[in-house]
Amino acid sequence: IAESTPGLWTFIILSNKAISQDAMKRRLELSGNLPLNVSMRLLRKEPDNEYMAYLGHNVSNSNDQSFCQMHALLVDQVSRWKTLRVEATVEVPSKIRQWIPSELPNV
Repeated sequence: IAESTPGLWTFIILSNKAISQDAMKRRLELSGNLPLNVSMRLLRKEPDNEYMAYLGHNVSNSNDQSFCQMHALLVDQVSRWKTLRVEATVEVPSKIRQWIPSELPNV
């Protein structure tokens, strides 16, 4: 029943610590053509990864790549965005603008 009810899938959370690209695609499919309520959560990266990178160790950027791929899927649907909520840590605000489309026709 849930899969055949698009209204249950219109709240989309995009986070740099979140779900996979496949899960994002599925959620967008299940939401049909309904307007989307988008929440972007740009959270501080784990200090351990930053410290390891500082020490010269190769730290996987798989979360960053996944975030970019999910973001691209979501931006393709910008005409469906009804609301946009952005949450970010203090370290992130200088980069927020790059993740918010310059044109938000319905927000």
